[in-house]
Amino acid sequence: MPHLVGDLQTCAVKGHCIQQNLWLMRDLTDFVIERDLPCALVSLDQQKAFDMVDRGFLMNVLETFQLHPNFRKWISVLYEESFSSVIVNGFCSEVFNVERGVRQGCPLSPLLYVLFSESLSRLLERDSRLVPFVVPGGAKVKCAQYADDVTCVVSSLGSFRALSQDLSIFERATGAKLNPEKTKGLRLGSWRYRDLPFGASWSDQNIKINGIWFGYDAPVMSPGARGLRYLRAARNLWHPLAFDLGKSPLLIVFVSPILWYPGAVYQFRVASWCGWRGDFFIHMVWWYRAGQEGGIVPKTGEGGTRGGSSGNLIKDRIVCGVRSEALKERLLREADLKLEKAVNICRAAELSKTQSKELKQGPIEIEASCQAMTSYVKGKTQSLEFLIVNLKAQCILGLRSSVELGLIQRVETVNADSHHTGEDISQEFSDVMQGIGCIKQEHHIELNEDGHPCVHPPRKIPLAMRKKLKAELDTMEKKVKREHYQLPTVDELTSELAGAQYFSVLDANSGFWQIPLDDESSDLCCFNTPFGRYKFLRLPFGLHSAPEVFHKTMCQIMDGIPGCQVYIDDILVCGKTKEEHDKRLRLVFERATEHNLRLNKSKCKLGVREVKYLGHILSKNGMRIDNAKVQAIVDMPSPNSKKELERFLGIIQYLSKFIPDLSTEAAQLRMLLRKDVEWQWDSTHEKAYKKLKQLATEAPVLQFYDPKKPITLSVDSSQNGLGAVLLQGELPVAYASKTLTPTQENYAQIEKRCYQ
Repeated sequence: MPHLVGDLQTCAVKGHCIQQNLWLMRDLTDFVIERDLPCALVSLDQQKAFDMVDRGFLMNVLETFQLHPNFRKWISVLYEESFSSVIVNGFCSEVFNVERGVRQGCPLSPLLYVLFSESLSRLLERDSRLVPFVVPGGAKVKCAQYADDVTCVVSSLGSFRALSQDLSIFERATGAKLNPEKTKGLRLGSWRYRDLPFGASWSDQNIKINGIWFGYDAPVMSPGARGLRYLRAARNLWHPLAFDLGKSPLLIVFVSPILWYPGAVYQFRVASWCGWRGDFFIHMVWWYRAGQEGGIVPKTGEGGTRGGSSGNLIKDRIVCGVRSEALKERLLREADLKLEKAVNICRAAELSKTQSKELKQGPIEIEASCQAMTSYVKGKTQSLEFLIVNLKAQCILGLRSSVELGLIQRVETVNADSHHTGEDISQEFSDVMQGIGCIKQEHHIELNEDGHPCVHPPRKIPLAMRKKLKAELDTMEKKVKREHYQLPTVDELTSELAGAQYFSVLDANSGFWQIPLDDESSDLCCFNTPFGRYKFLRLPFGLHSAPEVFHKTMCQIMDGIPGCQVYIDDILVCGKTKEEHDKRLRLVFERATEHNLRLNKSKCKLGVREVKYLGHILSKNGMRIDNAKVQAIVDMPSPNSKKELERFLGIIQYLSKFIPDLSTEAAQLRMLLRKDVEWQWDSTHEKAYKKLKQLATEAPVLQFYDPKKPITLSVDSSQNGLGAVLLQGELPVAYASKTLTPTQENYAQIEKRCYQ
């Protein structure tokens, strides 16, 4: 029989034990729950299983298995010519030939039924559409059987359809029928709360298989009503004897089996259960699991593990069974690795992987929040807000709070080469990183023709008049002529970065104050104080011409340096190789020294592979949105007015080149901004609002535009808008979209294409 029947059929087969399947289901369930994998257990139940065995099919099975002809002849004698009759209302029916069923109570019946049901097991095993569940160690599991109790393990949605078809084939071939009322299912892991395409009584908590509960918070020992009736019958049978600890034979015969069966499956806190001392002594062997990687090793004797080496065997099995090469190398590097330590390391690694996976899936929806609570850590107090989320993960303390409490320290990480370059240049041009510079070129403020300077003594301004005074000051500031010097856009700056591998960002220290004013312009910036009159000697902040003036000056200073981009006081240096980058960076520092320009050392990043510049993250792969901007969008609450919605859509529009088909996704929200539409926020708007947030978090990395490479423009149109994407080498450079007006929405499709 062991050579004919599969290993997972544990009924009436020599060498097979029901506990093998129970251990398998126990470890598999824990494995799936721990790693939140998609999996389901389906417990099948056949109607009148032994009575529904088709004898003709059974004989074909015996012949297929090539059992000895004499054995098949004996079975034929017992079952082929079997006649019976039934008594109905006291009358005996006519004799009829029985074509189904094996005799219950016959010692051969379990063996024959196992051979009969082996056809179902082999049908499931050979169906390639059924995806097996791979347990640690490489074993592939599709189903486990104990006589007519079949438990199928399903790990893919497509396998449900294949399972239904295989069961239908088995029913048509054998005449066996499934009992849908007793067919149970347990959803595990990521499928726990999902509707699954299979007809069964589904549970997301636990399921009983062969008398043992499996799943979430499954009771370890639950004799149930049947077990209690069994104990009551035993008590009545032994009523003449006192039911106390002195009558240990009673407990050995009746109580011990009830405790032994679940005890051999589940892990108990004690290694062995010792009974009563004296003339009778009961010693029960319990089993325990080897970490999270499965495997059962018995504890024997009174002095610990067998031979003292089972812990090492379990540890070695854990190390060898780990799939992650990085985790395996970490375990092997441990000098004194014990079983408990190995299990803790594996659990910590798995928890980190699970949390990382959940965080990458998108923004976490906050279900509730608690008012700020004061926390005291290492002598520091901080008012923290507690957020409640529906997430299976360890509670965490936010980065900002951790920094403010002094628990962690932010360290800017650079590679060894870039660190060396930054140190060399910082030491060589140390004077550039100190103080506020004074650029040699003075600036002259020009006024409009109707602008006349005047001086008034300071006066006390009533609170009610301060807003009007501020408005008047803003009007006075407009008398200054603007410098019509165009500021570059982000697209213009990044168009020179194609192929760059190394980046540096420099910041001018107190930028505007490094430009001196001539005497006439300095007099225009004179102001009165209670302590006397003062005037600006440097370009003050607040002049609407100051950004253009400073940007123009910086462009003149850095003119001619390849790979150097300037936006007001932010300088970007890039290079395709480290040598090219270092050469350009040195030229920038030489120009700064020559023109007495000073840089802010705390804001400079030198020779890094990834850098933040103008609200974007630049790297060799291209450009992506800054995480801080994405987080600000995620944290925005749902709008309560058109003004708040306009603010949200304005932020999203700023990121439009990162979001494909933005006009279509935002069409539902833009309709609320129409003057003839009354504000009414409902579930459809909330869904579109969250979808835009999700698109912002999943924004792709855009490669830098290279003018030397050919471009591909792909366009499309929908009912509400137009969309386009600019490609180079099949990679996106920028996305674009436009919302159509009500008139444009009525255009024919070909007219919309022409409009594009």
